[in-house]
Amino acid sequence: MEWRLHELDEHRTFVETVTLCEPTDERARRRFALYWGVIRIGSGIIRHDRLRAVERRALASLSASRP
Repeated sequence: MEWRLHELDEHRTFVETVTLCEPTDERARRRFALYWGVIRIGSGIIRHDRLRAVERRALASLSASRP
């Protein structure tokens, strides 16, 4: 999983997660499709949980820096 940060303006950043897979052949593509079908939901839950944690920390940091 890769994290990409896109600064929107001085106070906002868009956080994106990306998972890339490039199978080496048709058999590998089929096997990965089966694997991904099994773990996709759990992976999505973990990803959203991590993004929520990033948001909470960013908001806490912002609150702490304001007088």
